[in-house]
Amino acid sequence: MNYYQVVDDDMPGILVTDKEDFYGFDEWELTRIKFIDNWNPKITLYSCYDGRPQAAWSHSSWEVASPELIKAFKDADIQGIQWLPLRIIRMDGKELKGFHAINILNSFSAYDVVDFPMCYPPATKKIKDLWHIVRYAFYEDKIKQFDIFRLKEKKLWVFVSQKIKDIFKKNRFDGWGFTKVPTT
Repeated sequence: MNYYQVVDDDMPGILVTDKEDFYGFDEWELTRIKFIDNWNPKITLYSCYDGRPQAAWSHSSWEVASPELIKAFKDADIQGIQWLPLRIIRMDGKELKGFHAINILNSFSAYDVVDFPMCYPPATKKIKDLWHIVRYAFYEDKIKQFDIFRLKEKKLWVFVSQKIKDIFKKNRFDGWGFTKVPTT
């Protein structure tokens, strides 16, 4: 199966917010890879684009899904996601209903550093100490049962299977682009 890193697809639907609209949560909340039981559905993001809403948005470390994307993921039995309701307000003041933050609960180490050589700075002893990785690969046997996940070493990044890429293509969803990641 093929796997992809989720990247911005250059759609104009940028989301912004300020600290007060996070109601005590911070921008890194969804990279902690844990179930959130005290979520505040009043959390608000603002769309800087008043056109047709995207199916998916990325906001810093947050991934956001439309009602249509949520339904498609549920219909395809995509596991390892906690759907967290939030508010999206357009610049014209209209609220977009049914959007949720995507709390990804699947995370593990899957870098292949043996078969896919990497260059380490002299002081770096472990992969978790790297700040930037230009090229990498995954151990396919570690990820084959997951359709969406983050890496323990790089929690900001989101990776998906071919199944999710196909959902986007079939439904003509926008908001996420996909860069193929090699597997070994």
